[in-house]
Amino acid sequence: KDAMLAYELLPGGQVATAVLAAVRLGLRAAYVGSVGGDPQADLALAPLAAAGVDLAGVRRIRGASTRLAVILVDRASGERTVLGFRDPRLALAPDEVPCERIARARCLLVDAEDPPASMLAARAARAAGVPVVADLDAVSEASLALLPLVDVPLVSRSFAEQLGMDGRVRSGLRRLRGAGARMA
Repeated sequence: KDAMLAYELLPGGQVATAVLAAVRLGLRAAYVGSVGGDPQADLALAPLAAAGVDLAGVRRIRGASTRLAVILVDRASGERTVLGFRDPRLALAPDEVPCERIARARCLLVDAEDPPASMLAARAARAAGVPVVADLDAVSEASLALLPLVDVPLVSRSFAEQLGMDGRVRSGLRRLRGAGARMA
């Protein structure tokens, strides 16, 4: 019988974690996204608020559950398995993207979670000369569509191997550069 040896309940998310790190390094940052109308929303936003992240662009969706991920780590190998749940009502629509704020930014970080919103945000940034960073988890139709608008893609080794189509990281990096990345 398998049993967990320990567990922790931690706020996070790829973009929220990066924004928090940026603020802790002395930069100013804003977060745009959605949380549910549940108590977990307060837990998720607390570290961002405490650090001074601008949360004016965060929507609280009444009746929706805040995103949750259970991350299982194999003690022997260090391999992670991520089981995630995201209430569909948390999706960010393109008309909720603050294009005017993006145009005044120094950098934009997006993911491929809400592709139409991420594409619009990246286009707004590009039009204003704002560099676009994208944290991409998996090779998908959405991530491939976003790549031509991204200056700095943040991807895993497996992403690069899959993108290269021959299982080699170097091939994936070449393909990222070919898509328009300034740094791959």
